[in-house]
Amino acid sequence: LVASVWQIRPGGPATPVVLPHTAAWNVAVRTLETPRSAFFGVGPDSFTTAYSQLRPNWLNTTDFWNIQFTQSSNVPFTLLTTMGILGLAVWIWISVVAVRSFKEADTSQKPLGFAVLTILVLQLLTPPTVVLWVLLAFLLSLWMSQERYISNWLELHPLKTTLDEHYQAHTENHGR
Repeated sequence: LVASVWQIRPGGPATPVVLPHTAAWNVAVRTLETPRSAFFGVGPDSFTTAYSQLRPNWLNTTDFWNIQFTQSSNVPFTLLTTMGILGLAVWIWISVVAVRSFKEADTSQKPLGFAVLTILVLQLLTPPTVVLWVLLAFLLSLWMSQERYISNWLELHPLKTTLDEHYQAHTENHGR
């Protein structure tokens, strides 16, 4: 683990190449120029195409001039480019609901909430990865399955309660 971290440190031999934030912002903002791509984005798997067409010219004078990036520098910029304002709004809504739920959560729910918030902060700082998306979905579903109320707009009932009610109704009807 120490060797891996040493390899990917800034200036290390395996340092990941990430699109600069200013270039990522330029690409995201340029997708807002047309109404369709502003609202829906350019498509879930089309960042490379958008980057090729909308990349700022000043990148040609940097070490990034010949790199085709497949994602932006962080999740919000990637969502704004690929999924538009609608996709970014959903991510922001999930983030706001997570923060509110964390504030109202019981002490027993704080660790899961903290893990979810940590992943959301990582998504602000790093390019999107499948691992972070899957981990976020898993932790959110775990957290939501243990909470009765997630927000004023969404009410969830714990899975255990529903299964217990069905089992109880089944045993009453069949005499077991």
